[in-house]
Amino acid sequence: MRTSTAILAVLLAGASVARATSPPILTSLHVVRALSNADAAQERPVAIQATVTYYRSYEHILFVQDGIDAIFVNSSDILQIAPGDKVLIEGSTRTSFRPILVASKITLLGHGTLPLPMPSLFEELASGAHDCQLVSVHGVVESADVISIAGNLSGRLGVLVDGLIVWVKVDTGDESALNSLLDAEVEVSGVAAGIFDGKNQLTGVLLHVSSLAGIRSVKRAATTPWSLPFTPMDGILTHFHVVDRSERVRVHGAVTYYEPGIAVVIQEATKSCA
Repeated sequence: MRTSTAILAVLLAGASVARATSPPILTSLHVVRALSNADAAQERPVAIQATVTYYRSYEHILFVQDGIDAIFVNSSDILQIAPGDKVLIEGSTRTSFRPILVASKITLLGHGTLPLPMPSLFEELASGAHDCQLVSVHGVVESADVISIAGNLSGRLGVLVDGLIVWVKVDTGDESALNSLLDAEVEVSGVAAGIFDGKNQLTGVLLHVSSLAGIRSVKRAATTPWSLPFTPMDGILTHFHVVDRSERVRVHGAVTYYEPGIAVVIQEATKSCA
């Protein structure tokens, strides 16, 4: 009997130690956003309330925000949620460009209001300073296309912001409406994301927009592209103007690829540039 009692005491002591050492559940999005990728890799448990700022069900793309803190949520479920909805996210942290959440359960709490979009410049978006936040940019529409993703039509706009292209994916297949925006001066409100390479490095700026309501025409184009006169093929170069305002930088690393006069790729640790 004494032996059984001793074993039970050891088991109870072990359970108490396990409870004492189990990581606390993170309930603040601000705290999660402050984690490093090394911390997020420990799959810290979370139970966080936040507002949905963007959701595309067929690609399982979900962004949420609380105050100025925002994050990407990976969820394999098809959810009945929309921008402005307040949700409870239960799951754990993972690593990515910055820490993300992997949801095991998402509960709809009710509908609220979207946060005000943060006015942003291209440089801020390219640095990742507003990653996952609801932002607004001012620019001119350079291109408009309709693309198919998993059998669903989506719009893709190239918007010239501060002289550089911001790609805008908008959830509409209305080709006529998208084409009508060509050369128009617009204000776009959407969630700041990015285009990434295989090393998870940011290579382009992307905004996710829920509908055409997120694109406000500030000034319509004076003419449509289809009313322009034809230009001879050998006269195209005279209409091509690019102003390069790139700053000189200095990098350090190992050369992994070199093609004389064309390209050199330099890598440092897991990051590289061409």
